[in-house]
Amino acid sequence: MAKHWIQIGGDVNPKEHGATLVRRAHSSLGEQIEVVDITPGDDGYYVTTADIPVDDLTWEKNRDVAKAHGHERHEWEASELEHRAMDRLNYWGGTHLGGGYDFVTKWSAALPARSNQIRWWR
Repeated sequence: MAKHWIQIGGDVNPKEHGATLVRRAHSSLGEQIEVVDITPGDDGYYVTTADIPVDDLTWEKNRDVAKAHGHERHEWEASELEHRAMDRLNYWGGTHLGGGYDFVTKWSAALPARSNQIRWWR
């Protein structure tokens, strides 16, 4: 069973300014981080998703990602896996990571769960 979704990036007003949401999940392939990035557009929301295996979040596999975000090895290794997954999604995009892109017109359609099931920044 996956944990609840939590906001780890974006703005305190996510509907207007965007958000990055994550949760840890277990599958037959092992533990992974599910990431959803929501970016407001003119007439809706751009939604980028990825499911990133925890084993793929090491320094060795993400040196370029870490350096692009200004992290040295010790900073990358000290960061939470959810933040590493967010950085990786921002660097590679969804399709490269087995996820995808979508455009939806309603805020509720951009969310991976009901809004009251997401731990938002306040």
